[in-house]
Amino acid sequence: QFYGIDGLADACLSIEAGEETASVLQDANKMASAVLELAKGVLDGSVTDNKTVSIDPQIINKDNISEMIAMHKSNGLID
Repeated sequence: QFYGIDGLADACLSIEAGEETASVLQDANKMASAVLELAKGVLDGSVTDNKTVSIDPQIINKDNISEMIAMHKSNGLID
């Protein structure tokens, strides 16, 4: 078994080929949205203390690899 992180295009192709068991996708869009909301809160005064934000990662494996490869294709990362 072989596991990776970030759900990169190459990792997804390796999962599809059976060379990698799974990877974890860290959702950059959700992270960026959370940062912007926190920054807005700091600016408007609604966030005054340290705040922890949890964003659940998505496991990528053989069960959802087609969806992830389609995502990478639509982003131009896989031909």
